[in-house]
Amino acid sequence: MDIQDLTQLPKTRQEAIDIGSKYYFNSNPCLRGHTHKRETKSGRCITCKNQHNLQYMKNVYPKNRDKLLSYQREYYLKNTEKVRLRVNDWEKNNKEKVRENALNSLRKRRAKLKNIDGKFTKKQCDELLKKQKYKCTYCKCDIKLKHQADHIIPIYLNGSNDIKNIQMLCPPCNKAKGKKHPIDFAKSKGLLI
Repeated sequence: MDIQDLTQLPKTRQEAIDIGSKYYFNSNPCLRGHTHKRETKSGRCITCKNQHNLQYMKNVYPKNRDKLLSYQREYYLKNTEKVRLRVNDWEKNNKEKVRENALNSLRKRRAKLKNIDGKFTKKQCDELLKKQKYKCTYCKCDIKLKHQADHIIPIYLNGSNDIKNIQMLCPPCNKAKGKKHPIDFAKSKGLLI
């Protein structure tokens, strides 16, 4: 989030509560010296929250994994309807994330079925987007807001699922490329003779 976006957030926690915003930003550093947006619910800065979560996942979670999973199962069994309603509500409000998660699951499944190694993260995709200067590999349109990860050599043709075999494309180019070899697709787009 850049500074311009931060300045558009409410300035105080009370303002954020009043308008129903999840975050606020008052430019005062937190106790640890971070100047970042803060959660309205807890008042904690996002950097501190992320550091806390990282430490928790590294140190606490592995020691208590079975206990936590057991608690989650029990909670789900007691509150199945409540959980389903919350999940359905989240899915309605986050259709793009749901779609992206489904595509990632499908990619992983295909790679696993073909015994193809490799995986990539959202962070690696974001870095790849920056390297590509937010331009589609084929049509050079701006893909900062809408983009899809494409296997350069498709898994269908035994390409790997590693980040080295990934390029970011606009949705129309990704759909048009499908399972085609990159050279064949580039010829069909008139990019190669």
